[in-house]
Amino acid sequence: MDGRNTWQDFDTAVILGLPYRPQTWATNTFCALQGAQDDQWLRSPEWKHFKNVRKEMEQRQLSVSVIQAINRIRCRHVIDAEGHCPPADIFIVLPEDVTGDAILDDIKADMPGLDVRRWDFALDPPKTKKPRVGSSHEKLIAYMTEQPAGSVSLSDIQHDLGLTSLKKIRQTLNDAEHPTTMALANLGVKYIPGIGRGSKSFLMKAA
Repeated sequence: MDGRNTWQDFDTAVILGLPYRPQTWATNTFCALQGAQDDQWLRSPEWKHFKNVRKEMEQRQLSVSVIQAINRIRCRHVIDAEGHCPPADIFIVLPEDVTGDAILDDIKADMPGLDVRRWDFALDPPKTKKPRVGSSHEKLIAYMTEQPAGSVSLSDIQHDLGLTSLKKIRQTLNDAEHPTTMALANLGVKYIPGIGRGSKSFLMKAA
């Protein structure tokens, strides 16, 4: 992407994933510039005040690549004497560790005046538990899917589904965060518990 002008008029950049180079890159580059190193350096790559110069090189190379990618859009265009650019948005996912912090520091250092905000983004959505195939929960969801709008008693559901007990179903319906209860809610189904001994409980399906 270095030097390409394809996106120079775009107002948004999205960077998902970092351009990591092979693990041999830092070693090979250092040896090309400083000469061949001994086994001690390979085990503990200290240089000047850097405890691990290879890690430092890898991080800085990541920063350079990311900053190059960001500046492929219009944020590198100067529009006034103060050096401002047209409005632009940059979305980037960085690791939550020292490498991610260092890259962000480098971006802010090279592009002063940025308005940095946390991006509330999840690469993988939370996993949703599904009822076990053939379970009473799956049968209940399928049953209520086919039901017309209106109410149906739990005793009728027990009879129609051939359930031996309603105890676990009641426990589930009383838990608003349970996957089965949430699936029913998506169908417009609400649990109406009975009040008092001998009273009936219902599932009410909205029109």
